[in-house]
Amino acid sequence: MLRTRRQELHARVAFVLSEYFKDLVDHQPELVAHHLTAAGDNERAIDQWLKAGQLAASRSANLEAIAHLQRGIQAIRALRDGTKDRTELMLLYALGPSVIATQGPISDMARETFARARALCERLDSAPEHLNVLYWLAVAHGLRGELSQAAEATEAGIALAEARDDRPALINSLRGAALAHLLTGRLDKAQDRCQRAVEIFDASDEVEQLATRAAGQDAGVAGLALMSWALWATGYSDAAVARINLSLDRADSIGHPHTQAYACYYASIVYALRREASIAIRYAGRCHELSVAHGFGHWRSLSFLVQGICTSLLDPSSEALDAVQTELEALRVRGYQMGITALYVLQCEALLQRHQFARTNATIAEALGTVRRTGEQLFEAELYRLQAEAHLGEFQRADPDRAHSILANAIATAGRQGAKLLELRAATRLARLYRDHGQTSEARELLVPICAWFIEGFDTADLTEAKALLEGLV
Repeated sequence: MLRTRRQELHARVAFVLSEYFKDLVDHQPELVAHHLTAAGDNERAIDQWLKAGQLAASRSANLEAIAHLQRGIQAIRALRDGTKDRTELMLLYALGPSVIATQGPISDMARETFARARALCERLDSAPEHLNVLYWLAVAHGLRGELSQAAEATEAGIALAEARDDRPALINSLRGAALAHLLTGRLDKAQDRCQRAVEIFDASDEVEQLATRAAGQDAGVAGLALMSWALWATGYSDAAVARINLSLDRADSIGHPHTQAYACYYASIVYALRREASIAIRYAGRCHELSVAHGFGHWRSLSFLVQGICTSLLDPSSEALDAVQTELEALRVRGYQMGITALYVLQCEALLQRHQFARTNATIAEALGTVRRTGEQLFEAELYRLQAEAHLGEFQRADPDRAHSILANAIATAGRQGAKLLELRAATRLARLYRDHGQTSEARELLVPICAWFIEGFDTADLTEAKALLEGLV
């Protein structure tokens, strides 16, 4: 049969379906879409493919939705008079959630979908989809460890939300930017964005606060949780605990499971970093329970890792670290990168306790590779300190100059970031090295000013250890 004859027959079938079987078309718009496409009537086919994709997505038939929406996108690109930006954006916007659900936000398909949608939003005037597209793009970049791109997308979201006076979107953009800046070691910027997010959230009405959950969790809880990490790193350990407790209290008061899992994970990291492993295990365990009950695969994996590492910190004879290594490898295979250096740091502490120095060095090398590749510099100084610990532990006659150089680099790195807690840790270790080689005056000169800087957290392990060392330098 000639092509023109086939097209004519398909057009007739599409007409009959549209005119005499409207109920069927309403429930299965892909039928008429198929015949319109085969008839070469792409303009009318596109609308039907969009309807078919939206209908499938509403039934959680995500693979079917993707297939329909991709047919619509292909039809748009087949038009001779150029693409219709508004319609293509609608197709891509409908496609995004189904891609996230099936392939995850870090898949190549997700990134390509979001990037194309952003380009169309920027070509169109005041596209209502623009803010959510920017958020999707930021999440995709962040999880892949593309932190500079994530920061750029969230900062663009801040400007756009301010221009549109959209409070919920502004709050989420601010906390997204705070996370990106925090992980890249820009602690001043992170604290500024966090503070603004929390203040605007507190000033918002209940409807606006509820609308922030479009990003997946309550933004008030998330902002406080993020702030706790930033406060810990900058040397305010007690304030960090106060913020994470407020975050946990709010999460429980609203009873939103995903928000509760989010807060519990952040709490587990805060307490693990404070070297309070038993408390960290409690919150990681709660996060894991919530994740298993509600299918939060992301938090399930992360909380499992914290549980395993902290179990090993409390009991070095435990075999939990083997399972941790397997789970970390699975995360890497899936392409997950965001915040992973915090887990490397905690894993290295556990490995050092077991005197597994070669394995510690291998983990540090991998972590520093991640730092160079992604720009996730928040724990860079801590990785250098751990590297010095491994060097000193591995070799009975270790070169003190090598360890001194590494620790000096750790102190300088933390100083540039304003990460006072990490600066204290590195300075304490270097001061101990000075003491061991009879250089007590150098040790005091190094330790006195950094210890004097702190105004809280005096009962934490870090300051207790530094103070005891200082008092012994006579």
